[in-house]
Amino acid sequence: MRARLLALLALALLSSVALARPRHVQAEELVGTWAMKLQLAVIAQVPVLGDSATVNHRTNLATLRMQDGVLTQTHRACRVEVVAERDFATPIVPQAFVDHLPEKTYPVELRDIGDQVRYDVDLQLEVMGYDETLPEPVPSDDQDKRIEDTDQDGRIGITFLVDAPVFGRVEVYAVQLAHTVLKGRVLSPDRVVGSALMLVLEQRVIGSTNVFFTRGAKVRPDNAHSSFEMDRVAEGSGCEDI
Repeated sequence: MRARLLALLALALLSSVALARPRHVQAEELVGTWAMKLQLAVIAQVPVLGDSATVNHRTNLATLRMQDGVLTQTHRACRVEVVAERDFATPIVPQAFVDHLPEKTYPVELRDIGDQVRYDVDLQLEVMGYDETLPEPVPSDDQDKRIEDTDQDGRIGITFLVDAPVFGRVEVYAVQLAHTVLKGRVLSPDRVVGSALMLVLEQRVIGSTNVFFTRGAKVRPDNAHSSFEMDRVAEGSGCEDI
């Protein structure tokens, strides 16, 4: 009886160890199509009003493939929604902005560190509203010759909309430089989660349909509240499916 009890305890111990340490997922097992969701939290210092928190929700369609023995990831934007902490001004991201976000391809670093499989990627520089070959310094006014109509809506820079109770709908023209890296872990061949770290986030307002908003807001990353998750979806899925 005692021997049987010890055997059962040993089996339970081995099972708990196996559950605590997931098996190493091979790179080839991650090949396929994924829904990639980024939650990028930002704190904006708004003139007169003070700090205001917003969360940028980006839904991307990602494809993972093996290229010359290296796992690479490509993603394109499907939707962007900004949720504001305050009711003073509701940001709206036009679809034209989303449609012209650059498609990115980058290597994926997988690392088995014993108790988990790490999944780290560098999303590279994202330049919006001006010449991406000359990212520094970020333009500060509409006279900078590097400014481009990135979202191709006929207005300078990139266009955001703001619904404000007193002012109505305001168009804001801006330029932006961002650099985000993802630090995650593989939960299974079908799911990856982790943190999103904005190493760089610079945004300049270069014009607006209301002079009050032309002053712009200074923004800074809120990395403690930023994250990402990826879930496998059926092959052949498009933006409309995720």
